[in-house]
Amino acid sequence: MKIITRIKHFFRNLLFGIFASIFTSLLILVAINLFLEKIYLRNNLPQHDWTVLFTTYDPRYVFWQNCLDEFCPEKFGQNYPLDKIGIYTNKFNSEKNKEANSCLKILFLGDSFSSSPFSDHSYSYYFADSLAKNSSFCVETISIASGGAGNSQELARLEDVIEQAKPNAVIWQFYWNDFFDNIRFSLFEINNEELIRKKAWDSSAFWSGYINQKIHLLEDSTLGKFISTKMFYNDLFHSQPADDRDFAKVIEYNQKFIPLAIKRVEKLGEKNNFKLFTTLSPMECQFNTNSTCEKWAINFQDQLRKILSENNNYLSMEKEFIINDQEKTIEESQNKEILFAENDKLTTKGIRHLSDDGEKYFGGILLQNFLNKIS
Repeated sequence: MKIITRIKHFFRNLLFGIFASIFTSLLILVAINLFLEKIYLRNNLPQHDWTVLFTTYDPRYVFWQNCLDEFCPEKFGQNYPLDKIGIYTNKFNSEKNKEANSCLKILFLGDSFSSSPFSDHSYSYYFADSLAKNSSFCVETISIASGGAGNSQELARLEDVIEQAKPNAVIWQFYWNDFFDNIRFSLFEINNEELIRKKAWDSSAFWSGYINQKIHLLEDSTLGKFISTKMFYNDLFHSQPADDRDFAKVIEYNQKFIPLAIKRVEKLGEKNNFKLFTTLSPMECQFNTNSTCEKWAINFQDQLRKILSENNNYLSMEKEFIINDQEKTIEESQNKEILFAENDKLTTKGIRHLSDDGEKYFGGILLQNFLNKIS
């Protein structure tokens, strides 16, 4: 009986100890949460920096989209993939090819200029629709573009879906901010002129999103948001190829990364039987007189165009190939055959992104250069 009594006392004390530990831990968490909410964060962090809500595309990737930014699907009602990689397909037929047994499959990847969150259709839609109407074959488009992800993420996604997608051609869209955007989402390091892919969990930004989205006890708490924010904005595991506050190092990395990424996809194309094409989304000051572009941004666009043009797979989507300064761009463009009586209709109210008219117009330029290239 004494043994049984001792066992009962042992388990009673054990359960009490566990309960006391849990209760004490919860009190500490509540106290920390209140301290952060009422005192520390109010004095040390801007409101928007610690109230971020994160969504994820796929646990293989670092990218956790800030749902308070301009591409938030809840804000704009877009059908964005929130828990897995998005592969969107469209098929285009005409009377000429409605009986066609096979389609030309074109995969589009890029940033928000390809996912087009502010218009009903992207340039890829108008590109493919016009191509199908004037061809004896049907056209199928595949899009894995996503706003804000960055070229490193796009390259990783392409590698992962290429065998499933089986495209005949890939069109990769760039923009001048690719030189310094999204370094914290990088999945590749450069070693002896080769790109080495890293694991997503090497990045603290990945764990920031994981904690925020998967640990429900923390996701809505100030403490959880604080932890996520610290992990997101600070490279705690030193996995980034450059400090995102050091613009010179970030630009230097991307100047090396982009040509190597293009070569990597070209090799992928040789293995998987597709042809790579690159394009450059136009700057708004090229065609919208209400827009201005900084000289340094124009210089980045020029540098990026030069890198892309060194390969014979570059397709221009711009009206002008060279931009020297904003004034000259506008002055020259107004003499071109473009609907400049309606030029402001080519962009959205925010100017930077294209409207449906703009998507259709620049998709037409891209298509013409595509046909010229393959003819």
